[in-house]
Amino acid sequence: MGDDPINPHIPQYITERPWYIDDGGRASLSHQRNHKVRKESSFVRCVKKGAKEDAGVGTRFKKGACPNCGATSHSVKDCIERPRKKGAKWAGRKLAPDEYIPVNEDLSFDAKRDRWADEDGQTYQEQLELDRMFTSDGDHDHLRDDQLRDEGDSGANGSPLSTSLAGPGFSSCANLRIREDTAKYLVNLDVDSAFFDPKSRSMRQDPTFGLDEARKAKIEFRGDNVLRESGDAPRTKQLQVFAWQNDLHAVANPTATVMDFEKDRAQKKNRPDDAALAAKYKPINHVSDDE
Repeated sequence: MGDDPINPHIPQYITERPWYIDDGGRASLSHQRNHKVRKESSFVRCVKKGAKEDAGVGTRFKKGACPNCGATSHSVKDCIERPRKKGAKWAGRKLAPDEYIPVNEDLSFDAKRDRWADEDGQTYQEQLELDRMFTSDGDHDHLRDDQLRDEGDSGANGSPLSTSLAGPGFSSCANLRIREDTAKYLVNLDVDSAFFDPKSRSMRQDPTFGLDEARKAKIEFRGDNVLRESGDAPRTKQLQVFAWQNDLHAVANPTATVMDFEKDRAQKKNRPDDAALAAKYKPINHVSDDE
């Protein structure tokens, strides 16, 4: 690059070489380049890791070895083994094997971040054979998601299974439906019927409103609001309202809240109503109608 013309817009403090470099009085940008020869990543390069297989385990402590585990490949401050009550230097038994020391190679930026460095192709072939064996035995862990949908696999609760991107295995998705079930938006095709929210896949109102009784008998779905008001949902709402009214916290102290709620319900149940009190005590109206 020394003979190439230099852009005149480049500042002078960049084109000028330092005083300790002999450039022969010529302006150049070669001093801005890194001329060090760096090694590139290669699949031939194989860095051994772990304990040495051929070295074996010593029977006597060697001078200069780690006082904690007895390995000669590191010092006591670099030892990753749990500190022993009596180290190998003094006990003389259970000596750890030596490890491979990685060589600090002067690699380039891309070589340091090579994902496939030290990759063994034979290991990948063994994994493929293992996957084929599992698939042929009926294990669906390695099938694609679309194959699972075609086969109609479902979980224990009847909901279809979909592959989770967050981790291995499968996760049940409650918003998905079984193929045999009719979609919510197909229950009533009237444009004025219940609104279907495509983002949350919810239909809160009753889609059978306005249909004849014969069609209503064939449809089990009555809207998401019916599901929210069934089971223990109303009792949970009453418990939360009771906690607000009595300065309690249903989440921080649920046991005390439930006990007070049940006690209050029992008192209200045993309390006589106004009609029973009026029939028992027969109140007299002391104010005449003329007044």
